[in-house]
Amino acid sequence: MNIRTVKKIALSLLLITLIFSSVSCKKEQEPPSSSEPAVSSSEPAPSSEPQLPKGNINPLTGLYDLSDSAVGMRPFAVMINNVSAAQAVQSGLSCADIVYEALVEGGITRLMALFGDPAEAGELGSVRSARYVYTDLAAGHDAIYVHAGGDPVYAMPHVSETGLDAFNIDDKYSYASHRVDNGLPYEHRLFTSGAELMDALEKSGVQKEIADEYKSPVFDFALPDESAKLSGGKAENVHVAFSDYYYSDYVYDPAGKNYLKSQNGQPHIDHFNDKQLSVKNIFVLFTDVGFYPDNLHLKIGLDSGTGYYYSEGNEVEILWEKGGYDDRLKLKKADGSPLTVNAGNSWISLGPESHSASFSD
Repeated sequence: MNIRTVKKIALSLLLITLIFSSVSCKKEQEPPSSSEPAVSSSEPAPSSEPQLPKGNINPLTGLYDLSDSAVGMRPFAVMINNVSAAQAVQSGLSCADIVYEALVEGGITRLMALFGDPAEAGELGSVRSARYVYTDLAAGHDAIYVHAGGDPVYAMPHVSETGLDAFNIDDKYSYASHRVDNGLPYEHRLFTSGAELMDALEKSGVQKEIADEYKSPVFDFALPDESAKLSGGKAENVHVAFSDYYYSDYVYDPAGKNYLKSQNGQPHIDHFNDKQLSVKNIFVLFTDVGFYPDNLHLKIGLDSGTGYYYSEGNEVEILWEKGGYDDRLKLKKADGSPLTVNAGNSWISLGPESHSASFSD
């Protein structure tokens, strides 16, 4: 068997893996089966205690849909390209449990997508370089950080100093990536997949199990069939602006109880499955944004601040804090009382308070 034949077989296997993994991405709690037998009227009255759904809870979403193989395992945090030229080929965001968005140089944003069950994700990308703020956000989830190179002045030294487990798929972990001939410049063609990342994890020797302090749900989630009570106003249309040319709009869909996301005036589509992004929870966190001493790379504060939480057509003002490098993000209502978050995926935007966050019914 010659080398060309081997390469063709390998590519075919990868494509088959991506096709089958793409259909298994699940972002909504499945309703109970209607085929279950009816409860006899002679049985004891049900307890007043809330009944937990069947299945494994995903600590990133509060949904009980985590596969058995992913229970107790570390999530992956993947850097996703959001430059305008590459938005049309963004893949995997519709399968993400949490997406973080923050400014980088030039008034544009970059995304970091977290997957609690990466084996169920299909193609992911295009993958871009590391930035300091995202390394700390990944560490706050005990996540394995996936990137393609990085800022050599601040981000990459920070990765080395902290010992963050990171897969640089444009270097040491290049075997966990593939190039896609999408007609874009070379730097926008690098992709990975859930299957490739799981294979790399097996080969890497990196710790697979999540640390005990990160096993609990990231937020105080309501049960999947319940709704959090938000005391603010109606928020069926949400507008979040990072700059004059980078902004997102979310329109509430009552049927799905999620927001349909648009970016820069166009529906935000996942290229891999051609689905418009649908978001249960929107968080806008205001923070300090400035420059590092080189006056080139942006410094995004992760200490604490104010913000908004939007979900199911409503809103509430919140307070947030993170602090240390590997501390979790903590949220509460503006009056200091606990914040209950609806079960589902989340989009978390970080930016200066001078940037707008508006909503209407």
